[in-house]
Amino acid sequence: MAAPLSLRQTAAAVGLTYDRFRKVWTTWVRERGFPAPFSAPGDAYAWNADSVEAWKHRQELARAEAFAPPPAAANDGGARFGGAPAAGVSAARLARERQAMAARMKGLRP
Repeated sequence: MAAPLSLRQTAAAVGLTYDRFRKVWTTWVRERGFPAPFSAPGDAYAWNADSVEAWKHRQELARAEAFAPPPAAANDGGARFGGAPAAGVSAARLARERQAMAARMKGLRP
């Protein structure tokens, strides 16, 4: 078991000030899966350093997953931006729509 972390050390490990962490740690234990503290001699609360690091790692993985780009199969392959036209759209129709859009855009320029 790694050395126990005090409240102040745990706050620093998770990137919060002592005062902020002191106010939020109970909510984090209930709602975010943060490791619960244990009683240590001379300290009101102490956390297992390995448990805190594992929690931080899980948070980083969840954050990376939340902000990851969608898989390639979910994209349309660039069909809207010069790739293959959508099914059922003729090349002639696509050319007409592009010309019409270019004309509209030209009228918007100062």
